[in-house]
Amino acid sequence: MNPKFTSRQKSQAGKLLEDMIESLGPSKDDLQRVLTSKAFQPRLREVLVALMARYFLPLTDEEALAWLVEQAQKSGSDAKRLVDGCRKGALEQGLANSVPCHFAVEAGATLKQTIPTLGPCVEDFKHLQDWSFADVPTEHCLISGVPAALRETTSQNMATQLTTLGAVENRWGVPPGFFSKELLHTVYVAGVALTHFNLKKRDMFFGDLWVRTGTCDADGYRLELFWDQGRLSCDDWHWDEFGSSYLAVAALGVTKALGH
Repeated sequence: MNPKFTSRQKSQAGKLLEDMIESLGPSKDDLQRVLTSKAFQPRLREVLVALMARYFLPLTDEEALAWLVEQAQKSGSDAKRLVDGCRKGALEQGLANSVPCHFAVEAGATLKQTIPTLGPCVEDFKHLQDWSFADVPTEHCLISGVPAALRETTSQNMATQLTTLGAVENRWGVPPGFFSKELLHTVYVAGVALTHFNLKKRDMFFGDLWVRTGTCDADGYRLELFWDQGRLSCDDWHWDEFGSSYLAVAALGVTKALGH
């Protein structure tokens, strides 16, 4: 983990905020109204959390549109179809417009080493260090979807869950196969889950669900994620052919940057 910020950095942050206020030149009454607003501190915190995010940067819908066009060279219509579809799905799941559906991912993050540095994980994932699985590092890409476990996919085996994701794609209007072709590697789902938790202080699995991911260990057991007393936990589930009332999947897909 990074060492605690220094007193000098604290002073620099205060000076930046002071200079910004001076440049805007608000009246005394306007500034007091902002400072006493219930929305001020939460909004400021969200901005700081987003800017300090490592490897997984939450984007607004507008920023995601620009990323898809510039980084992946998608057409404007294709990019809008994906962004609008994800927002439709988020609203269907009861998530506010302020909840991000897109996360710009840097290359090089791994489940064992990087994910425990991004947020609260059970035992800093020390129990995973001896597990035998391909800890594939992240690529430069955009993860898009709905940062919540889908309750409609519980009590289904994996094949049926993928079929359900296909129906979700059709219902939301996202490209066929974006969610249902394959589940994302655990590192991507974990990164989105922690980023969402850091930003909104709520877990994307509703406290009682586990989420299947696309990573399997050497014995063919699939890694699953869940929350345990405010910390992200990772375990395995032996049987893809069976479901459980607490085992779901998340509607998340990946768009790789051009050339990656």
